[in-house]
Amino acid sequence: DEFNALKNDVINELKRRMPDAQMLAQHLVNLYADTTQDSVLRDYCIQHLGTVYKKLEAADKNEVLSVFWKATDDKTSSTAGTALIALVNNKEDPLVSMGDVSDKAVAIAGNPNYAVGARVTAVQIGAKLSNPQILPIARSLASNREEPVPLRVSAIAAIGMMGDPSDRDLLDELASSPDSRLQTTARSALNR
Repeated sequence: DEFNALKNDVINELKRRMPDAQMLAQHLVNLYADTTQDSVLRDYCIQHLGTVYKKLEAADKNEVLSVFWKATDDKTSSTAGTALIALVNNKEDPLVSMGDVSDKAVAIAGNPNYAVGARVTAVQIGAKLSNPQILPIARSLASNREEPVPLRVSAIAAIGMMGDPSDRDLLDELASSPDSRLQTTARSALNR
């Protein structure tokens, strides 16, 4: 973990000192593509590409977008969620389709084959983008006691953002949960 943190610090320093965003982006793309690298470092690469993307020329953006979309298919780590965040953070770019991002977020959120961290983020992105398809997924996740608590918390928050009065019973029940994480999130969702 310390070594990955050091690598992340080096990437941050390169971002500050390297005037050529295209060259840095290419190094990050190559690092991400190297599957022998630790998954945490590969996730950092996607995160940093998300900020470098804004500085790229249009021709270079296509390759990075391709990497983002490939990363959204990574079911083994939180990287798919990181890629969704990178895409949303570049929503002003005409090459980034928020409709496609929203649809991918719903697909990830509802797919139990994805890592929990990616699904947590996908639920939030689906709600942030007001995709109505996320609400039934969020309701199902929030009510399922077998789901991991972080995923249930994310789903409850999404219900708070998008839900309607029919969600009150579920949220009231969760607000009485012995798990303080569910309880606190459900109370906040009820207030919203």
